[in-house]
Amino acid sequence: MKNMFKNPWAKGGEYYPEKVLENNVSNNLVTGLPNVILEDKTKNKFEVGVESLLRLKVEGLADNSWGGVKYNIELIPSSGITLTSTSYTAEKGWILETKLKGSTKGNLSIGVKVNKTVKNNIPLIFYEVDKSPKMLSSFGTNGFTLVKKSDGELISIPIYYKVSEVRFIEDETREEFLMLEWPFINVRASVKCETKGKSRFVEPIYETGAKIFFNKAKGELKYGNVKISAYTDPTDPIPNGTHNIWLPDYSHPIGDSYLSYSKYALIWFRLGNESSDRYLHVGSVSLGCVSVGKSSDSDNTPEFSNWTSLYNYLSKKRSGNKFIGEIVVS
Repeated sequence: MKNMFKNPWAKGGEYYPEKVLENNVSNNLVTGLPNVILEDKTKNKFEVGVESLLRLKVEGLADNSWGGVKYNIELIPSSGITLTSTSYTAEKGWILETKLKGSTKGNLSIGVKVNKTVKNNIPLIFYEVDKSPKMLSSFGTNGFTLVKKSDGELISIPIYYKVSEVRFIEDETREEFLMLEWPFINVRASVKCETKGKSRFVEPIYETGAKIFFNKAKGELKYGNVKISAYTDPTDPIPNGTHNIWLPDYSHPIGDSYLSYSKYALIWFRLGNESSDRYLHVGSVSLGCVSVGKSSDSDNTPEFSNWTSLYNYLSKKRSGNKFIGEIVVS
């Protein structure tokens, strides 16, 4: 019997059933089968050995708003891929979810069968994360870079901060990493790339822990063969002895007034134990800290710009994952 659906492309009163519009197709005329594709074509990269969520979309000829045609869909992973779910009964437009894990680096795929008919492949890329240490090589304003912790909190980390497991995320516009140093040991975060696909991290180049010397009576701090002016409050001086120099903890806004002398004026180094409120920093006020730039209350020619050279001396030195080194006070 001749099909009597009206064809909008009919010429001279003739009918061409093969060109019937999709939304006029009844179940007995459906001959095409849908494809199963990635819901988001950019999310086709997965870390080897890590179970991830895979979301797929059923896309094809049948329209589920006209009869709800259902299909038996089978996913057939290639060697090296495991899936938690492989069989579905679904309509066009449905989203299929399964957990996916790959054991092999490289290009792998998932085959798709619809009603036992092979339809298409879903290409996937599996990569291995480099877990070797890296260090932050570029920074934002005044020696710090703003990053976002996995819980959404914004924090600042200094240049040369040590991390690992660096990977691009979000279409290579951000990098995710694991922080390895105080005060954020084993915390995950991400940072915006300077440009798409360009990493902010490089191979680490660290030096052995620093040892610097501060003579309170002379108002003098010595590092290497260099001597510069430094000061501590005589009413609450830093005690004599050897004190830890901690890694920079956060941006210290009190240093704002010294930014014209050094772009690193907001970077301070805690001295002593973790609860200490004594720091090594640039400035003319001490309050028990070691302040670089002047030697005493009567020093009227402070040299605050010396902070930059001292910071450069300290910034790449390490003594473990918490300390820059030590300061000996006498």
